[in-house]
This record gives sequence, structure tokens and C-alpha cells, in this order.
Amino acid sequence: MTRVLGEEHPKTLASMSNLAETLRAHGDPAAARRIQERVLDLTTRVLGEKHPDTLTAMNNLAALQLEAGDREGGIRLLRKCLLGRREVLGENHPDTVALAEPLRLWEAQSNDSQPSG
Repeated sequence: MTRVLGEEHPKTLASMSNLAETLRAHGDPAAARRIQERVLDLTTRVLGEKHPDTLTAMNNLAALQLEAGDREGGIRLLRKCLLGRREVLGENHPDTVALAEPLRLWEAQSNDSQPSG
């Protein structure tokens, strides 16, 4: 697809994201993360930081970061994604609502694991 449509074509980007999810599901999260990082980079450059496809790529990469144990990076990216979704899609959009609660839970877990004192 890349050869025919080019790396920046929306269908190519969607295929890359699907490949990343397939790799993750088949036990190769490192390869999935590399591809999803590329997808986020390209969608940000081509469509802009606040485009819904970019926000989805951001959410997907954050999930991979969290799965890999990078809580700080994953939570930071989820926060950025949630802010973008609120701005672009609105507070009550299903994608915004679907992200708010998991982010709250990750933040609560992160706060619980912080040493007190």
C-alpha cells in the first residue's frame, strides 16, 4: 500500500495502525510501538495535532506505552489526547467520554503507587 498510495495517505496510515494492533495482539509490543509512533508522527504532520485521526493514533500509542509499563509517558499522552478530544469533539462525544474514565483510573493507580512522605 505504501508503494502505491504513499506513506502519508490515510489508508496507509490506517493499515499501519492495524498492523501495529495485530503485532501487539500476537505478542510483539515493541514492534507495535515503533509502528504506532510512526503513525502518530505522520498523522500529526499531515493532518495536524488536533485532527480526530491524530487523536486516535495518540490514544493507541498511549495504550501501548501503558502496556509496556511506561505509565508516565502513557498518562501524559492520554491527557494530551483527552484535551484534544474535548476541544475538537466536545465533552460529551463518545470518544471523549470513553477516554475520560480510563485516564482517571490510570491517574489514580499512578497516585497510589507514589511513595508518601
